[in-house]
Amino acid sequence: MFRLTQNRVLIEPIFTAKYSSNLIHIPVSVADTKPAVHGTVVGLGPTASLCRSGDTVIFHAGQGHSLVIDNHVVLVINEDELLAIEPASRKFNQSRLTTYQKCQRKYFLNFEEALVPATDPDYFVRGRLAHEVFEAYFSTPAGEDKATHWRIALPNPEPPAAGIDLLADVRAESTVVEGMFEVYRETFPEEEFEIIHPEVSGEVTIGDNKLVFRADGIVAWNKQLWLLEHKTAKVINPQTWLRLHKSIQISAYIYGVQKLLGLTLRGAILTVLKSKPPFTAERQLTFRTPLQLNQFESWFIRLADEIRAKRGAEEFIPHPAECHTFGPCPYIPICHATPNEAGFARSLFVTREPDYTET
Repeated sequence: MFRLTQNRVLIEPIFTAKYSSNLIHIPVSVADTKPAVHGTVVGLGPTASLCRSGDTVIFHAGQGHSLVIDNHVVLVINEDELLAIEPASRKFNQSRLTTYQKCQRKYFLNFEEALVPATDPDYFVRGRLAHEVFEAYFSTPAGEDKATHWRIALPNPEPPAAGIDLLADVRAESTVVEGMFEVYRETFPEEEFEIIHPEVSGEVTIGDNKLVFRADGIVAWNKQLWLLEHKTAKVINPQTWLRLHKSIQISAYIYGVQKLLGLTLRGAILTVLKSKPPFTAERQLTFRTPLQLNQFESWFIRLADEIRAKRGAEEFIPHPAECHTFGPCPYIPICHATPNEAGFARSLFVTREPDYTET
């Protein structure tokens, strides 16, 4: 039932909890009839410490509160000393981990505390709207006109007769996306590939956690399968393509699709739409080797495990160099607030709705 690897006892968990004792010793003999739990193994022996303050203890379905190896109880857990409970397997998407890699504090505020600026609209953003347009385009039902069916994804809120136009931003973004997509269709009037799946989403287990992803689709081209992905950018230049060819997101999508569906993808067909007039659309191939996907897997495990090991807000370290990368970070008011200003700074934020990784 148990196997030891890298100083851990691995069996299928149902939740984890933090343990508060400063030191727990493995007793020489313990009378306990409950088969069951494990913690981070520091060492095994009559007096070896099994868990230390703040270590993670992992509980298992239908089992009690002691670790049993070879029918011998080696650890008894006192439930009163459990500090917090969380799901044993947490979900991460690529965006969460890259945010953490750039600035741990930004990750904590956005994804752990789910804070967003109160002034941010909670409706359409350009990227999401473009995604929905492409999904409608490639999912045109039989008998419908593909040249016009995609327009069902465009919102068309009526302007107010008088007063403040709360949906002006939605209307403006809809116009921008419409212009981008018209140019896309002019540039690529006939697709050379066959749509296999117009959208693929799901989750796969990697190590002790799960990768959640949502890709634009899978296509067949040149007798191979490819990820289909569309991006928007203010400019399209060699640096734009270099970032995409190195993109961890593309690796995450290809890894996830292959593991979820059991397919082999050669790489991705990337299309970039310029989001400012004059609109343009360009396309390139990018490739992923098995080695690159293995490197992504290692990257995911390392960062996800590192996040899981954090025990409080103070352990998510800010990275000042990222405060003004691609514009000012929205969390600057919180990070730079004095103790007296902290309450006001937090009042500028609200709790966001759960995203697709949390529902």
